[in-house]
Amino acid sequence: MEGYAKLARLFSHFPEIICFRKFSQLNLELLLYKQAEISHVELKIKNLRKSEPVGCARSWHKTQEAGVDDTAGQKRELFGELDGLMCAYRKLKIVMSFIDH
Repeated sequence: MEGYAKLARLFSHFPEIICFRKFSQLNLELLLYKQAEISHVELKIKNLRKSEPVGCARSWHKTQEAGVDDTAGQKRELFGELDGLMCAYRKLKIVMSFIDH
């Protein structure tokens, strides 16, 4: 038995000696990049809202019926992108909260 297998066996017999790197700096950097991506999409949404026709902002149906080329459709696409980014961001923050404690 060599390397990682030997170390894993040792850890399995003596769990009190288990230690792993936290990669805190890299995780924090990744969080900052996710924040920047989310801020970029947020700015796009704010700019679209300025040119949005009256009534679209309050109508879920109009947003769903909109094509990709019009404002409501573009906003719908951006919120889809934002959903994925926010999900990744929240997961990373949860992981970080476990790592740093």
